[in-house]
Amino acid sequence: MGIALVYRWTGRAFRGPRSSRALFYALHDTRTPVIVGTIAMSLNIVFSFAFSALFASLGWMPHGGLALAMSFETALEMSDSLY
Repeated sequence: MGIALVYRWTGRAFRGPRSSRALFYALHDTRTPVIVGTIAMSLNIVFSFAFSALFASLGWMPHGGLALAMSFETALEMSDSLY
């Protein structure tokens, strides 16, 4: 469990998607957060399977891959929201 927390806490630096969604909603733009969220959720699914398989093949616990996938997804969602 310790390794999962390490990987998950790397994503805590990227807490901006919630703030950026609120900004878009305040500007009466509801389409952009929905599109970005859908893409981010799809990437999270792909990253989760890929990193879990990678971690399992390396002999590590696969749940660390899930946490790392969530961190990558959050970072990409934030960068996509700002772009």
